Amino acid sequence: VPPVKAIASALTIGSGGSVGREGPMGQIGAGVGSIISSILKLDPRSKRIAIAAGLGAGIGTIFKAPLGGALFGMEVLYKRDFEVEALVPAFIASVVGYSIYGAYSGWRPLFFVPQTYFQNPLELLFYTILGVVCAVTSIVYVQLLHRFRSLFKSLRIPRIAKPAIGGLIVGIVGIFVPQIVEGGYVWIKYLLNGEASSWFDNAFLMAIMAMIVIFLLKMIVTSITIGSGGSGGIFTPTIAVGATIGMLLGEIFARAFPMIIFDRESFLISFTIVGMMAFFGGISKCPLAAMIMVSEITGDYGLLLPAMLTTALAYILTGDYTMYSEQVETKADSPAHVGEYMIHLLRMLKVRNAMRTRYPTISPTISLRDAAEIMRMHGVRAVPVVEDSRLV
Repeated sequence: VPPVKAIASALTIGSGGSVGREGPMGQIGAGVGSIISSILKLDPRSKRIAIAAGLGAGIGTIFKAPLGGALFGMEVLYKRDFEVEALVPAFIASVVGYSIYGAYSGWRPLFFVPQTYFQNPLELLFYTILGVVCAVTSIVYVQLLHRFRSLFKSLRIPRIAKPAIGGLIVGIVGIFVPQIVEGGYVWIKYLLNGEASSWFDNAFLMAIMAMIVIFLLKMIVTSITIGSGGSGGIFTPTIAVGATIGMLLGEIFARAFPMIIFDRESFLISFTIVGMMAFFGGISKCPLAAMIMVSEITGDYGLLLPAMLTTALAYILTGDYTMYSEQVETKADSPAHVGEYMIHLLRMLKVRNAMRTRYPTISPTISLRDAAEIMRMHGVRAVPVVEDSRLV
């Protein structure tokens, strides 16, 4: 899988598909972990840890976010839980991967922005609204992803034609709105550099409409790329949508409340970054990893306080909606862990807590039909046959 995934993803991303690099890199890392564990003949538990560590290391390496990547590898498997056993191995694997990749590509964050800090508690009201808007938009995004996946799956055409159709649609849309093409790195840099904010100075209402069109179309073309069979990740397009929402709301709040927001430029950067965290944290069910990863790829840790509020709200309000359809609620719901919970439960439970003191019995003289009726009435699958208080 890893070599094929790398080639397919390079083709999808290189041709302008609206996907990112983290999904393929995560799968490649997980595949490497699986291969190594097979060579070393590891037991199933150790193999599971190696796969989770490889997943986290792959994502942490490609995004130059070793801590966030390691946390993502533990957090993404569940909606409400962590694969805690993989924590230390994922840390070590991420450090190794990041060090090698950094020596090749440099050590600067992906998106270098001026250091920003949260300084005004009154702004928390604006961040609360941002969290709610991100949550609502996330639910729409998830619905679009599932609908387009189902739509392309239902088409009665050769499978190899589906990615071609998806690519054609994305290409046509990209002719008219080039900001939605590819994963979103260029667009995110454009937002963080403050270049998009000049739109609002020239024509405020037109800029608002343009931003709404861009983030709506970005969600649609990403859903089409993924749903049609394009190979790629969803992290980068997702944070691009979150960044657009953050910039849009930031501009509206900065102009509506100048008596509260004194430093407009810093506020816009802050809102753009926190929008990235909240949108991805809510839709992926990985709030902790989202905050750390975005902090690492922007080189800015000064916004963790408002990010905690905004991301938590998005995570709570999105409920069970997630863009990862294979996620389960907790480790107890995972087939990989169900045996562990069962053994622990059986060790604690006493026979006296499970047994019945008034259990049905039957006589050897009754008919099989009557015996079956007694078992059905009492909800049991077997009954003792007793005669004169003696087990027959």
